[in-house]
Amino acid sequence: MERTETYEFWSIVRKRFLLITLLVVFIVGATGLLSFFVITPVYEATATLLIQTKEENNQIKYDDLITNQKLVKTYGEIIKSRYITEDVIKRLNLPITVNQLLENVKVKSTEESLLTSIIVNDRDPKMAVDIANAYAESFSTNVNTIIKVDNVSILDEAKIPEVPLPIRPQPLIYMAISFVLGCLIAFGLAFFLETLDKTVKTQEELEQILSLPVLGIIADINKLRHTQNNTQEAIHEIKGNNEESNLPV
Repeated sequence: MERTETYEFWSIVRKRFLLITLLVVFIVGATGLLSFFVITPVYEATATLLIQTKEENNQIKYDDLITNQKLVKTYGEIIKSRYITEDVIKRLNLPITVNQLLENVKVKSTEESLLTSIIVNDRDPKMAVDIANAYAESFSTNVNTIIKVDNVSILDEAKIPEVPLPIRPQPLIYMAISFVLGCLIAFGLAFFLETLDKTVKTQEELEQILSLPVLGIIADINKLRHTQNNTQEAIHEIKGNNEESNLPV
């Protein structure tokens, strides 16, 4: 049973091979064109903040460490507050609103770590770096005013790499995904069209449907006429060649 189903599968694939190929090529090609020429690339920049812990006699107090770890989440909320965001907009003279800027800003931190990362996405890699650093500077400057602590420093500033690479789009990955999806769509369409086609095209299909042997086949009259015409033309040509060869010298 499985062997028969496998044979039917590959017979349908061979029958609809051109349709499947064209559909997959179209989907992958369209994805590539959109990725390379239509979708605007987006770049990412990251600045890292360190929550410092006070030291006494070159030893870090455990209570201060636990307290600072618990404050990390609070610091993340403060970084994305309207107060800090408005200050960043003023520092860089950005022609956007607070909500528009916050859509491109993420704060990544964990309770087990004293590090907080400010991640900024922008179409301009330099602007992404400037915004990330502005957030880091604004927060480290204003945190003492907001919650009366002074234990935050900038560990790593965001920098523009020598060759900026966008985080999206990623054409090769997108095209690979579109290839898989294109194959699924193409195979699905091929099998759907096959289910709509109720005609019997071969002797084997008829025997399988009726479970009876085929006793005779009606030939295609057009093919017969074509064959007869070709045969007659060949006979006339042979006769003509024989007559020419029998001419007296």
